[in-house]
Amino acid sequence: MGLASLQIPHGAMVKRMHIYTGNNLQETRAPAMPLACFLGNIFAECVNVLRDRAGALGLKLRLLTAGCGPGGMADSKVRSIERRIYFGDSCQDVLGALGSPHKVFFKSEDKVGI
Repeated sequence: MGLASLQIPHGAMVKRMHIYTGNNLQETRAPAMPLACFLGNIFAECVNVLRDRAGALGLKLRLLTAGCGPGGMADSKVRSIERRIYFGDSCQDVLGALGSPHKVFFKSEDKVGI
């Protein structure tokens, strides 16, 4: 029916709105991302803080990827990858866990130039 079918009394004010899939607001999950949206990119599905009694140790990342094989979308399966990065890791450790960046962007304006 859509939102146009809602009957809202004249003068009523919306204070809160929830948009979700499923039948119960407490058990909802985000819908799965279509394969066409990946385009060889990797997305974070979940990021958790790793802790012990002393405090935070690092991050646990659950990443989603699809279409990264030869031919782009030839690999039409969504894969979930879990990686852990610890605070104090070297750049090499982080690159080893996550892989090299897909692209590098350079700032075109240098305001610090003397």
